[in-house]
Amino acid sequence: MRTLSFVAGLLATSACGSSESLTETPPLPNRQSPPARSAHAMVHDEARGVTLLFGGSGTTTFGDTWTWNGPAWTRVATTGPSPRNIPTLAYDARRQRVVLFGGQSGQTLFTDTWEWDGTTWTQRATTGPEPRIHQVGAYDRRRERVVVFGGAAANDATLFDTWEWDGTAWVRAAIAGPDRFTNGMVFDRARNELLLHVLERTRQANGTYRSELYAWSGTAWALSGGAASGPAFSPTQGVVSLGAAGGILLFDGGTLQGTASTWRWSSSAWAQVPGATPGLRSGHAMAFDLARQRAVLFGGFANQVDFADTWEWNGTSWAEVNRP
Repeated sequence: MRTLSFVAGLLATSACGSSESLTETPPLPNRQSPPARSAHAMVHDEARGVTLLFGGSGTTTFGDTWTWNGPAWTRVATTGPSPRNIPTLAYDARRQRVVLFGGQSGQTLFTDTWEWDGTTWTQRATTGPEPRIHQVGAYDRRRERVVVFGGAAANDATLFDTWEWDGTAWVRAAIAGPDRFTNGMVFDRARNELLLHVLERTRQANGTYRSELYAWSGTAWALSGGAASGPAFSPTQGVVSLGAAGGILLFDGGTLQGTASTWRWSSSAWAQVPGATPGLRSGHAMAFDLARQRAVLFGGFANQVDFADTWEWNGTSWAEVNRP
């Protein structure tokens, strides 16, 4: 079953745009790959030097775990968290664990917390933030906490609270936050800031959404740089931090505009990056491979089709690197 709420509607209605063809690229060899899916989660596991993928929806709701090392995908676990869509994944650098929180299966919203040690998933908590979907999260390297913000409750009420996981328990660190549609959270190493990328909840006159960045102080969110900035995006995106080089890479699947695009944020401004993209899609996931200095994108959904393609951004351009 497709996920609920506003983003789910975009996934289901993205057929209104025509998909950008992927067949123009040279054929790739058939390789093992996660089954086609959307609404999954990905994060880079620094201790193991791989990108981790979990969950999502396609022909079923998935509960499998995969790793990507650059050349290939490997299925590494079939047990652990129950199958679910849109969980939050974050890598805890201090404890060298991948932390999973929440997600959804059918009408059930989860509030459990799991950790991956490179071999096994272990359930660490069953209480914490109330059950929700579309929350965003990342690891705050400055404060050594996994931070989760917002989402939507079971009654579709929008949540604006912030929670922190220290490896033992969840603590609610703030009740209020940006009254916006959240798109992603990243830690910008160059600025030593945990940044929340949000979209203005009310559409602009041209039908798009304004982009804003908020920084987390440990107790409150504040506009980064003191003012809203950035081009108007649609809420069909993925964002990743670009490691030690600093900045953010954003891929907009473009299912509202009919054109996918890539953007880079550096210091205080967004700039569109020219060139080919992975094409129209919603529900894709991205992670930044610190060891290989590559952004990795997998899957997504458009025109009633789930994808199983893998793309990498090398700092200049996208290339499709794996196709099942």
